[in-house]
Amino acid sequence: MTIRLRIAWRAGARSFAGLVGVGVLLGLSNVAFGATTKATDTLAAMCVAGGERDDVCACASAEFRRATDKNDVAVYSDVGRVYLARLKSAMPARDAWDDAIGSVAVKKRLMPIDLADKAGAIRARHEAAIHQCAEATAAIPTHSSAH
Repeated sequence: MTIRLRIAWRAGARSFAGLVGVGVLLGLSNVAFGATTKATDTLAAMCVAGGERDDVCACASAEFRRATDKNDVAVYSDVGRVYLARLKSAMPARDAWDDAIGSVAVKKRLMPIDLADKAGAIRARHEAAIHQCAEATAAIPTHSSAH
């Protein structure tokens, strides 16, 4: 569903009918992936913790999962779970991320710098999906009762 959304938006869906089509696609995406806004979905929870809306995060989580290797999603989710726990304990975001990298690196017997590089690259792809979904949802006009 998000694939068609991206294609519709890039194709210049600037007419009201085109935007309604995009809105319908977004609505279906949110219904299909509504569970991704729950705290059990680390990707969506990280997005929400960053200040984005639930609908943007559901879209971004689905798009990221579609476009990303399962192993990369698993590594990023492992880091994300620790990161979110550290944020919940009132640790500053940068410190929480660094601590999560160190914790997961120890568990997986990896060098922290190697995991930091890998997780940073994966995080950039997640942030790109968030940005893409935020732009797409911002372009949908709200329905007004005035005619």
